[in-house]
Amino acid sequence: MNIPNKKISIYLFTFVIIALLELEILYGIKYFSEITLSITAIVIFWYTLETMGIRKSEEQIARINNELLSNKKNPTVHFNVFNKQEAQFDTRFNILNRSEYPVSVTVKFNFKYNGIDIEHNLNGYNGKSYWNLQNNEMKEGHFGLLQIISKTDLFSKNKIDDLKGLNGSELSKQMFNDMTMKFNFDPWPRLLLDVEVFCENEFKCNTYYPNAHFEFDFKRLIWIPTITSDVPYWDFEKKPDWSKEQV
Repeated sequence: MNIPNKKISIYLFTFVIIALLELEILYGIKYFSEITLSITAIVIFWYTLETMGIRKSEEQIARINNELLSNKKNPTVHFNVFNKQEAQFDTRFNILNRSEYPVSVTVKFNFKYNGIDIEHNLNGYNGKSYWNLQNNEMKEGHFGLLQIISKTDLFSKNKIDDLKGLNGSELSKQMFNDMTMKFNFDPWPRLLLDVEVFCENEFKCNTYYPNAHFEFDFKRLIWIPTITSDVPYWDFEKKPDWSKEQV
């Protein structure tokens, strides 16, 4: 039973009962006792229903709280891919443990150049090593992007060696000129990065963050995150096949 204002209803019932009792005592009017008992029975019945509803709500709240407490054991991390302005070919990756407990994290980087997979063995980014993080601990790693570009046909080895010696605006200008001359009015190549992150902890709880997408901007020499995805989140497996087993 859903009564808009329960306090007003209780006050109103109480007032009616007292008024009926006063009328019977003062004027001796019959049947007021029966009416009073009927109203009292209605009040008791209503109160019983409300008590049962409160008890049911409390049980539901307790169940939800238990679920939330159990979910607090699930590992949660934040991660990002970026470049520092002073070292534009130096790709940075940081990861922060937002869980209440320590977590072990494996990270898998998947590079594609014009739709073709690039094989790499970057330590810490191939799913074979753990990033061990305490509560609220952040770790940051990095690698040279030219290691990846050298596995494509974008530049020759000599050109890559030349680019290694440049930095800042000089590097940006040289890269823009080289790309413009090489591709003229053709579309520039696309260098894509998909990042997979798998977390687990001592409670055997785990969380899988699938395919955060990034694309390298050859004009500004930065990684740009891609907001959308071709696959909904729940279509991914909970544990990727590349993640190593804990021993």
